[in-house]
Amino acid sequence: TMPVKFPLYKKNQYKNDQKIVRTVATILSIMLIPSILLGAGEPPEFVEKPKSRLMKIKKSKKDQVKNNNLTKERATTNTALEHGTFQEHNVINDLSDLEEAITQNNQTKDHQKMTKKLNQLIKLKQFDTAYITLQNASQNYFTKDTLKMKEKLKLFYLIEKKASENTSMFGKDESLDEVTVQATRRLYREAQAAYLGGELDLSKDLLIQTLFLNRRHFQAKQLMRYGLKKTRDAYKIENLENKYWKTSLISIYSGYPERALKDLEILSYFDPENPLIFERMGSAYYSMGKPKDAIQAWKRTLYLDPQNKELKIFITNAEKEEKRQSQELKRMLNQKKKKNKKETDTDVKMQVLGVYESSNRAYSFAQEVRQQLKTDSVVVKERMDGKWEVSVPQNQPTKEVK
Repeated sequence: TMPVKFPLYKKNQYKNDQKIVRTVATILSIMLIPSILLGAGEPPEFVEKPKSRLMKIKKSKKDQVKNNNLTKERATTNTALEHGTFQEHNVINDLSDLEEAITQNNQTKDHQKMTKKLNQLIKLKQFDTAYITLQNASQNYFTKDTLKMKEKLKLFYLIEKKASENTSMFGKDESLDEVTVQATRRLYREAQAAYLGGELDLSKDLLIQTLFLNRRHFQAKQLMRYGLKKTRDAYKIENLENKYWKTSLISIYSGYPERALKDLEILSYFDPENPLIFERMGSAYYSMGKPKDAIQAWKRTLYLDPQNKELKIFITNAEKEEKRQSQELKRMLNQKKKKNKKETDTDVKMQVLGVYESSNRAYSFAQEVRQQLKTDSVVVKERMDGKWEVSVPQNQPTKEVK
């Protein structure tokens, strides 16, 4: 059989093809390898190269131009001084600075106004309106905290939007009574407020209580998942009322009424019709020396439980104590006002009787002087060097002072 003959490349043509293939491969490696390296991890750290001689020449030219401009500016200033126009130039600059300061001041006032409005809306728990307010606000008013607040409010907005879509698709849940609906709405709203305030543990407890009353509460599940980052296996749905009752009692009996108040406020979200919550709340306020707040809590208790006769006596005593504290505060303010008026009276020349390192020693001596001279015109004053001096008017007899 005859061998099959294949067409052969010419020797030179084969070498040229090899050169072309190697050239293309080199170009592709140059183009692709850096991007592959950058995609594989963090960008490499580049060491700053020493500046070349050309860069130094460019910098020296810039410095020379800067010096020339400074020389021209000085020459212009001297000319202005010779012709008496330099003052007008300064006035223009001052007016420009003043205009800029007024603009910044107005922006600060606008920012304070917007912040006040935002805080008021959040206090009233009008979260959708607060989000719209931030949406319409200028970007110049945003701070780091405001941006975080906006992101949280945006989450509330999206959750409500998704809940509305679910209701339109599957219908409203008719299995819950009106009392439970109101309770879950109240608890979820308080959970939102706690989430905005950074009280994540409290927000979690309020959401768990919401789900305890209504296990299908859509908003509570979404806020737990996307706000608190808690999956379903990360929390247990249970009634947390017992937990807060126990902690409130422990705080009261341990002498920490402030902690008890916090727990009792949370319990008021759970059950706002329970008179025992507000009776203990009034007791906590009263032990803190706040009879006015105690009266308000006890009156709410009396409204919920009109047969509580002992509470009427507590309210009467608290009103007397509140009246006594108001009168005492008024008397102290009047005394301070008279004292300030006496100290600012420049017509009366004072005679220093003694200077002391300790304020207690100064006031002790002042009391002795007051008893001996039988006058209230003794003045104790702190000096600039930190010492305390006792003085009386110069026309006051001082021979009895020891």
